[in-house]
Amino acid sequence: MPKYFPNRIAKILPQLSLFFFLAFSVVAQNTPAKPELVLQTGHTAAVKCAVFSPDGNWLASGGLDNVVKIWDLASGRELRTLRGHAGYVNALALSRDGKILASGSNDKTIKIWNVTNGALLQTFTGHTKPVLSLAFSPDGRWLASGGADNNFVVWEVSSGKQIFKQAQAAAVTALAFSPDGQMFAFGDAARNFGYGYTKDWQVIQVVTSHQQKVAALTFTADGKAIASGGADGTVALWQIALKKSIALGGGDPVLSLTATSNQLLIGRTDGQISARDVETGRLTPLTKVRAGDAETVNKLNLLTFSADGKQVAAGIGDRNITIRVLAQSDNTIQLTNRSSVFLATAFSPDGRWFASGTNENVVRLWDVKTGREIAKLFGLAGYVNSVAFSPGGGFLAAGSLSGRVKIWDLD
Repeated sequence: MPKYFPNRIAKILPQLSLFFFLAFSVVAQNTPAKPELVLQTGHTAAVKCAVFSPDGNWLASGGLDNVVKIWDLASGRELRTLRGHAGYVNALALSRDGKILASGSNDKTIKIWNVTNGALLQTFTGHTKPVLSLAFSPDGRWLASGGADNNFVVWEVSSGKQIFKQAQAAAVTALAFSPDGQMFAFGDAARNFGYGYTKDWQVIQVVTSHQQKVAALTFTADGKAIASGGADGTVALWQIALKKSIALGGGDPVLSLTATSNQLLIGRTDGQISARDVETGRLTPLTKVRAGDAETVNKLNLLTFSADGKQVAAGIGDRNITIRVLAQSDNTIQLTNRSSVFLATAFSPDGRWFASGTNENVVRLWDVKTGREIAKLFGLAGYVNSVAFSPGGGFLAAGSLSGRVKIWDLD
């Protein structure tokens, strides 16, 4: 049981905090392939959107707390928080090389971030209502955005200039580029999707294939067809050369579509993940993803696939994200914030323990390997807004808004 340690040792707290900031910064600089490790807290409001890195090693999530968070999927640890939006984060898109992240918000802006160091590179303004959808071209040169103002906009990423803008019949809810970058597609809340060529950005055809809004779009791997999923649960495959639509069945509302070499992966609000063979039309149920309380059946409001189609992220509109490896039904990671609000967090130097300071005036201690809470440390009279382990991991210090600091001996 952790023991109370005299308050006079509290004077080491500033040095401990500085040590952890510097130590984690150094570790991050030695691993440039992924974002730097800067410990933060979880989402404090519902998660609304998510996107996997190209290699599937990390995930970015956006929420109703107006921030974007980046997570390491091997450990479930949060790597970084990106702050700057003044409204809900509705949409995320990542460049193919995984270096640039775009976020769209209720504040009507699009922000462009450097994933590695978290720097805000640019802010695009031009939408007059919330930004609802985003997509990078395969070469990262262009970013397409769709808004509740009914506008489909294309931006040159390097300069932030608008190169194309066109009003649609309703809010633009889904976007996609063909694998070779020569075509684009958009879907709207008026049940339509349109497509055209990036050489002139002209829309050459608009198709109505659903009874409710278009919720998801993707090109097939060969770029010869466009798959669309509707909030009415239907999925359609538009053959571009033949200008013909093939109905691919229905079910619960579609949340996400992605194409692999010969399959179309479909994710629905009931958590059902299925694969449709593009050539034969054969449908194969793969798994059912659940999120939230395992004792209840919750409809998903968030579902996104990794680029290779091997992982899926799902959420029900709370502060948690469930990660599932599709080939391993028992391989699930939970990215979570507890019912109390996390105000400060720290990992022990050996990575075994995780400490969190909360608005419940307590410090929670967790076993990182199992995810189990192993102790609650009481004694602080205000919100706990600072926690730090000693370099050897034997002591844990915490400070609160009351001005008090406590040190626990963990050995």
